[in-house]
Amino acid sequence: MAIGVIISGHVTLFCIALTLRISIYQYIRKKLQWLQSILDLLILDLLRVETVNHIIFIFILLAGYFHGHIPFLMAQILAFLTINIPMYFFGLCQFFLMVKAVLIFKGYWLNDVSEVAIIWTSRLFALVMASLRFAGDFFLAQKVNQGLIIFLTGIDEETSIYTGAFYLAVIMMVFFSYILLRVSLRRLPTIPAIPEPKFSHASSDENVDLFKNPIWIAIPILLIICLIFGLTDWIVDQTNITRFIFVSFVFSLVKNLVPLYYIMKVPKLKKFTLNQWNELREKLGVVDNRITPS
Repeated sequence: MAIGVIISGHVTLFCIALTLRISIYQYIRKKLQWLQSILDLLILDLLRVETVNHIIFIFILLAGYFHGHIPFLMAQILAFLTINIPMYFFGLCQFFLMVKAVLIFKGYWLNDVSEVAIIWTSRLFALVMASLRFAGDFFLAQKVNQGLIIFLTGIDEETSIYTGAFYLAVIMMVFFSYILLRVSLRRLPTIPAIPEPKFSHASSDENVDLFKNPIWIAIPILLIICLIFGLTDWIVDQTNITRFIFVSFVFSLVKNLVPLYYIMKVPKLKKFTLNQWNELREKLGVVDNRITPS
């Protein structure tokens, strides 16, 4: 019963997060081509990868819940995808933060670099990071009873595919990089006064000083605290299937608050999302005042 309730929460969260990601994706794609920054293009990659990752994870949960007798080899493949696609995603996040930092502090470094080169370098960087993470956890760890394998197969059999210390290290590296970037930006008093982007790769949306409002400082801190709780998946008793699914739900909740955070960060995107919501309400026959775009 408890597992079914938590999986229902997973599915509900998936639907909400998918809606938010589609809104962000459409907002960026509808920009004129010369107004799309390299950061916009990197965000599109992030949205694609995270959407695929979430779809696969929901499929695995439903397959385990309604079937639960998947062959052990297939279960290992599914567990491999569930663990390593997020690592690829966090690799893209790390590269995104690096590019954003370069644009702000050393923007001229990228003046002669094509957007295609940056995008493919990002993908290669993420692939290398995910591969190193897998190698570290696979070759340096002992076999354990992985909760996801038990959930999918219904048998208690050891595997080397699980979330270990390197998994934790990659995620914490990304979040510490984010904190470092935000702290560095707060120490630059000239950034809020910049009326237009300085460099060809910059986007006007990125000039919004969201951190004037203290609530937007508290939100990342709260997310990190929740994430630390969610990452206890790598040290808890992974044979406890209910606890495993609950921890994965907390982890998914933290990750999927990011699209909402991004929408709230960019005023134009927020208005675009509200317009889409009002259009959907009109199609469903719900009368409401529509927000007109500026």
